[in-house]
Amino acid sequence: NRMFVQCANLVKLKENDIPCWYIVNASNPKFNEGGSGTNEAIHEACRGTYTPPLQTLTRRAYTDTAELSKAYPVFLPVGCPLRETQNVHVVIHVVGPNMNPKRPNYLGDDEKAYAKGKEELRKCYTNVLSVFWDLTGLKD
Repeated sequence: NRMFVQCANLVKLKENDIPCWYIVNASNPKFNEGGSGTNEAIHEACRGTYTPPLQTLTRRAYTDTAELSKAYPVFLPVGCPLRETQNVHVVIHVVGPNMNPKRPNYLGDDEKAYAKGKEELRKCYTNVLSVFWDLTGLKD
């Protein structure tokens, strides 16, 4: 058993010989698809004809709005394009701190806000890894 972190194109994992069962999505509090970057790419890669969209799967599992820094694993069903083409079985959503003044839930730009943002980001990584360890059994 081993774990590694790698930055890669999620629709070319198999093509680039990168085994990956779990991916992390920088989500938004409502688990909405779209936006830009990774969130949009993951939702698009999961979109299929015969399976519900990732947003629907996530909202079935988690009816509330996502909490800052908490990790939310979503198991991809058989038939989901991302699972079938890239062998990804779980998307772990996490909402990180917002330091962008043009976005909702902006933490601010002073020293106190920066410290809170750093702490929330640390919690994001801790919670994602905790969920990963629980799912894989690699904790022990």
